[in-house]
Amino acid sequence: TFIMEGARKKGIKAVSLWGHAPQYLQGRNVKVAHALLKGLSDLMGVEIDLSELRRSSEYFDQQVNHLVEQDPKLQEVISKLGEVYRQSGRDPHSKKEEGQKDEKVVYIQAFLKRQDDEEGGGA
Repeated sequence: TFIMEGARKKGIKAVSLWGHAPQYLQGRNVKVAHALLKGLSDLMGVEIDLSELRRSSEYFDQQVNHLVEQDPKLQEVISKLGEVYRQSGRDPHSKKEEGQKDEKVVYIQAFLKRQDDEEGGGA
């Protein structure tokens, strides 16, 4: 990113924090921001007042749940993504071994390809 490159040019050590959200919740995600800052706070041993962000995260959850409840197609997509994940045999709470790559993108690609094939768009 611009900030990482600028820091590198000035000899400043920097890190990049990444958070993961479900495919259907990409973009700005206050819940991911809260989780990142909470993790960073815990890691650094620095107390950060995250109460407002936590409230925003809870509101975000409520809004997402409401939207999902109103959209059967989205419910189906979420259900199928969950099934693909369960079939992968991965424990969502297990830590990855060092050097192990996250295979989430592969599973989503396989899911989307199956969806395309089922709808007659596959080759």
